[in-house]
Amino acid sequence: MQMVSEMPEELKGVGEAVKAMIRQVEASWRRTRGGRAIDYATLERQVAAGAAAIERASHHAVLQGLSLDQPRVGIEGQVYHRVGRDEADYYTVAGPVRVLRTWYRVHGHRNAQTVNAVSLRSGVVADGWLPATAQAMAYQLQQGTAREAELTAQQRGR
Repeated sequence: MQMVSEMPEELKGVGEAVKAMIRQVEASWRRTRGGRAIDYATLERQVAAGAAAIERASHHAVLQGLSLDQPRVGIEGQVYHRVGRDEADYYTVAGPVRVLRTWYRVHGHRNAQTVNAVSLRSGVVADGWLPATAQAMAYQLQQGTAREAELTAQQRGR
């Protein structure tokens, strides 16, 4: 069976991650032919990694869609002007994604704090932590040390 799905160019990364996952599952499925056993723990890790790649590609597409690159923008009734553009990591439960974003400052205020639309529009906490990820990490940190939280996240593949 062949399935064809059209999607915008901006979602190409999502489609590629889905195709990679399908290829991985198909290869594993083919290895089961003839009644053979497989190392299922390895398969579980591979499927989880494939699903995480799809999640990251999805987050990247949406976060990049939140980015603006205009000379001036209005935020809460004030005019902000563009002062720079860079890439930064945003942290999802499936791992970090790198997003290109533009920095803005209140027009006419040279030393005012800078903001970026990606962080403002997605509700980022601190330095790039997306809301549900920040909540999950806060929960893990209240259970023990940062080292324990990191080990638990690695064990869960999240």
